[in-house]
Amino acid sequence: MYDGPIKDSYDCVVMGGGPGGSATAALVAEAGHSVLLVEREAVPRFHVGESLMPETFWSFERLGVLDKMRNSDFVRS
Repeated sequence: MYDGPIKDSYDCVVMGGGPGGSATAALVAEAGHSVLLVEREAVPRFHVGESLMPETFWSFERLGVLDKMRNSDFVRS
């Protein structure tokens, strides 16, 4: 959880810190805009997930997280 100061204005406010919201916030910030990402749940939160669809590869590549995922402790089938 970020405990820093909240600014008076942002270029973009993203509601929801799930996969879509997180990716959107990261890409907008990467483009040089100020972003506020708002998530109502405490993070990290419990999620059930057992696999990723092959097409997610391209999103992860664009976000620059493939090496981190390859070196993680995720179970591989």
